[in-house]
Amino acid sequence: MCVLPRVLLNLPRAERAERVAGRLRDGAEQLAFAAALHVDGTSRGLMGYNRALVGAAAAASCAPLHIAAALTVAGAAAVIPLQQVFDRVPRIPAVTAPFCIVAGLLFGPLGNLWETTSPVSSSQLSPGLTSGLFDGFSEVVLADGIVPGLIILTALCVASVQVGGFALLGSALGLALAWAVHADVETVSTGMFNYSAVLAAIAVGTVLWPRASWAARLAGAAAGVVLTLCIQWAMSGLPVPTYTWPFVITAWIFALLPTPAEAKRG
Repeated sequence: MCVLPRVLLNLPRAERAERVAGRLRDGAEQLAFAAALHVDGTSRGLMGYNRALVGAAAAASCAPLHIAAALTVAGAAAVIPLQQVFDRVPRIPAVTAPFCIVAGLLFGPLGNLWETTSPVSSSQLSPGLTSGLFDGFSEVVLADGIVPGLIILTALCVASVQVGGFALLGSALGLALAWAVHADVETVSTGMFNYSAVLAAIAVGTVLWPRASWAARLAGAAAGVVLTLCIQWAMSGLPVPTYTWPFVITAWIFALLPTPAEAKRG
């Protein structure tokens, strides 16, 4: 996977500005697609995040600018009807599944066509664990580095302290479990093992089980983190990009399970 911030910084100033402007155009195009189809939730951003992730995947593929732009437009158009299909399925949230499907079909077969760089890593204990903790946030949007991770965590806390807290719990627990398994700081310092854990902890702790007790929400979030890691390891041998599938599958499982309140009433 290409490291997006490094790619942008290595580009000439004119091309860097063009790529940033292109990302803004992508967002406008995605909104236009949704509005043209009269899709509910457009004004609340519900029809934007999967398209934004497709654009991020296009940039992270390190494809030439014109190809990345074309793939972004095509992917953004394909995601909208796919998300509408998921929205009609009872108890199964779309979350990032439309992005995973479309980006997997677009960039999975093309993954070896363009030169990519490895995520930043560190073999030193303190820098490596710090990098791993915050890269767990950066990798959610296919970025890399402590600064993007801090920005994302700060934004989550501004939106909701609970959301930020569960996100931090997910990243820390996912990092700790991955480190326990791999016993190698450099391997886990990339954040590649805990970005789905961030999303799963948020989903279980604040969205799927919002009225459960704190103990149940914390236990559920921890179980979700463990499940994402198991799914990620199970997918590691498959010839498809993992993206956020571990989070998606975990969210579906928890969405189908009775909440603690429902189980108590039953």
